[in-house]
Amino acid sequence: MFVCIIHRSWYIFKLKKQKGAAFSAAKTSCPVEEEFFIKMDKKKYLNRSIAKASARMEFYKSRSRLFSFLRLTVAASGLAAALAALYLGSELFSYISIFLFLLVFTVTAKIHGALKKAIRTFEHWQHLKQMHLRRRDLYWEALPDEDTQIPANHPFAKDLDIIGPFSLHRLLNNCVSKQGSRLLLHWLTETPKKTADILKRQQLVQELIPLVHFRDKIALLAQTQSEGQLDSEKLNNWLQQSVAHKIPRFILPLLAALSAINITLFVLYYNFNLEAYWIFSLTLYILLFLGFGRHTQGLFSETVHLDDELKKASVLFLYLQDFNLSNKSALAELLKPIQTFTTKPGPFFSKLKGLLIGVGLLQNPIVSLFVNLVLPGNFILINLLERFKQRLALRLPPWFEVLHRLDAFSALANFAWLHPRYTFPEFSKNRTEISFTKAGHPLIPSQNRVVNDFHLNNEHTTALITGSNMSGKSTFLRTLGCNLALAFAGSVVCASKASVSLLRIHTCIRVDDALDQGLSYFYAEVKRLKSILKATEQKEALPVFYLIDEIFKGTN
Repeated sequence: MFVCIIHRSWYIFKLKKQKGAAFSAAKTSCPVEEEFFIKMDKKKYLNRSIAKASARMEFYKSRSRLFSFLRLTVAASGLAAALAALYLGSELFSYISIFLFLLVFTVTAKIHGALKKAIRTFEHWQHLKQMHLRRRDLYWEALPDEDTQIPANHPFAKDLDIIGPFSLHRLLNNCVSKQGSRLLLHWLTETPKKTADILKRQQLVQELIPLVHFRDKIALLAQTQSEGQLDSEKLNNWLQQSVAHKIPRFILPLLAALSAINITLFVLYYNFNLEAYWIFSLTLYILLFLGFGRHTQGLFSETVHLDDELKKASVLFLYLQDFNLSNKSALAELLKPIQTFTTKPGPFFSKLKGLLIGVGLLQNPIVSLFVNLVLPGNFILINLLERFKQRLALRLPPWFEVLHRLDAFSALANFAWLHPRYTFPEFSKNRTEISFTKAGHPLIPSQNRVVNDFHLNNEHTTALITGSNMSGKSTFLRTLGCNLALAFAGSVVCASKASVSLLRIHTCIRVDDALDQGLSYFYAEVKRLKSILKATEQKEALPVFYLIDEIFKGTN
């Protein structure tokens, strides 16, 4: 039995190494691998990855069932050995049996735990690849729900389906953090003031496109820690939360002194028959501890509550700090605050891990009782935690800013990777230019998509789109608006060629009445058109590109 388990453990160890190699991104990006990932058939690759993950899961599940049986067998064997030792009355045999049982059971349990972890990892990996495939095929029912809100008076977000149940943001948004998702939405709904900003985004997206394993590994690490997106605001609020002002500075030294007096008096009482003076000092210690200790529980509870967020942030930062991007200048510059030797997250999160273990132990009532009776453990840990938070508060916000930007760039890169026929637009030096060749709507499946050309390069020019009912006029307007939004975000556009200049987008396509505000459909459209006219009066701002669908289509 023991030899069998050792053999199994070595076998599983080799499989874990294979699994790690399969999921680990290369420490340096390889040009040959990048070329492969760019040119590959995405659907075949994703289906093949899903099939491989499924096969691996079945393999590990079969081994998991085997080790479940082995654990039961080991437990039964240990019980039988213990009964035999009692029957024979051999103390040596009893000790040897217990030792071997504990050793074998521990090894078996450890391997079984590794197998379960591998199964969960492959489940997340399979789900990750399935989500890529669903985004590529516009399978909306399987995509995460959209809960982002945008102001009702936004000039184009609602009309162009930038947000909503069947929106551009929902299609692109595979961010691991809430703030990365919001930043992505901001890029899709705001026009930068400088072309250089968009070109820099394009460079970062282009460098990220072939790094498929890098992007997927980040998503995998986030998913395996906990469900849902990382929320850095919770962690930033936790860093700002302090109990130092509620606990006088002299309390910890006073409690530490009383603790030393308690121990000394008790030792003298127990060994040298001194009077039980320790009872009085212990009573004073307990009163002070209870009087000020209530302030520590809130911070402890909040820290434990954020344990998942802290673990998720730590694994992401630890992965990013060591990833080599020597041939990716823009990405290397982006990750510089995390990868600089003096500001690497590793040492900070190693210390944080130790503090979290201490907080977790002191949350146990029995452990807390015994520790705090001897030493003011709560106050010592709070003091260490407060000092650590002050140091981390200087580092964490810049790290999160890097993570959020990388998160949004990765979403754009994933969109570009899934659609290799889309193109990065060029930005014209002309004040007004919009030129699309074979432009299509990115939210329409490719098999149903109709592509068109559109060229406009003169200011104060209006293009009138005419046609019969249901001929695609409204869809064409949205095609232009969606592709412009993608272009200004730094993404690829659904066209074979594109050249645009910086413009402000305004639309009047999907106008709704508001009975609760006494707003009729006609008046709502008038207000929208008025906002477009006001925008055109801002002569110092960027030119306005407006899209109006069936102007004044009311009673008249």
